[in-house]
Amino acid sequence: MENVRKEVLLVTRNLPPLIGGMESLLFQCAKLVEGEHRLTVVGPRGCGDSFGEQVTCYEAPDSLVLFLLIAPFYCVYAARRKKFDVVIGGSGLVAPCLWMIQKLFAVPSVCFVHGLDIVVSSRVYQMLFTTCLKRMSSIIANSENTRSLCIDVGIDSGAIEVIHPGCRLPEVDRLAARSFLDETCRREDAFYLLSVGRIIPRKGLLQFMRAAFAGLLEQRPETVLVIVGEEPTESLAHRSPELQGLVQLVQERGWQHSVCFMGRVNDETLTLCYGGADCLLFPLIPVSGDVEGFGMVAIEAAAHGIQTVAFAEGGVVDAVDTGSSGFLIDSGDYQAMVQVLAHIQYSEDSSAACREHASRFTWDIFGDKLLAHLGRVVNKG
Repeated sequence: MENVRKEVLLVTRNLPPLIGGMESLLFQCAKLVEGEHRLTVVGPRGCGDSFGEQVTCYEAPDSLVLFLLIAPFYCVYAARRKKFDVVIGGSGLVAPCLWMIQKLFAVPSVCFVHGLDIVVSSRVYQMLFTTCLKRMSSIIANSENTRSLCIDVGIDSGAIEVIHPGCRLPEVDRLAARSFLDETCRREDAFYLLSVGRIIPRKGLLQFMRAAFAGLLEQRPETVLVIVGEEPTESLAHRSPELQGLVQLVQERGWQHSVCFMGRVNDETLTLCYGGADCLLFPLIPVSGDVEGFGMVAIEAAAHGIQTVAFAEGGVVDAVDTGSSGFLIDSGDYQAMVQVLAHIQYSEDSSAACREHASRFTWDIFGDKLLAHLGRVVNKG
């Protein structure tokens, strides 16, 4: 936007103290806008603790249903007190709020779309939320795949801007991180295969374990699969007992020495997991009503210097550069995935190439693109 500071309203449930990839993305968005313009936030309970006094925060309950019911009232209240230049939504779930503010107060709207909020299997959702998305001034898609999904449901292609999420490039102490995994997993000289993210069907972890893990252990018996994450408590997509299935399978096959469940971890521990691992595993599978919007964990892995081995599903294609930051394998080809995993090696050369790839997705780059896009939306009116 122009140098003149604008009034910006951000509406999203995905902010700290809630934790996750979307929360990190929207928090970065908020801090970028806060640095350049005057920001008002309608967010979850406790979000105001993450901002200074210069940011006005209206806090709704962080329960998904209660947030969707109460946030519109805060939006109208805020818009009556202040003339906003633009309203930003964190996901398709708040599209009705944005459309209401756009219509009642003539404020241009920009909504982030992450993939799942387009394909979710719900007739009510498609009738209400997707219809409102079609009426937004602009859509920010997190990948080319998400952009295609938006077009498929009838969103004007000219209204869609692809802006990939960003990452930081941390300093990695490989020896300290390796020692951490050795101590945590009670192993030495292991090949650490890392899985990071919510434990849900589309991530494909249970299916990989059933179809391929035994074969990988035959070729590479020193393999230890480190699983970071837990099942979501609230989600647009259908939930299933994926974690329970993983634990049961490990017990049945006697793989307790080869699988390490970490659960949810803080940022410091996550950095140690990435830094000590040899490779990130991302065995995505197609699931009706669900999709991997971008694959941020593949960028985070590259930023820590490790490659990703993934099935070419959804937006992960945007996140992995085959040959430098990892390998994209035809969906469902577990034999090929095992062969790659059996021969992949951590090396300083691959680490440098991974970090070079990740440098194309920094938060600075994200911020420049986001602020420029918001400026175009405001100027267009």
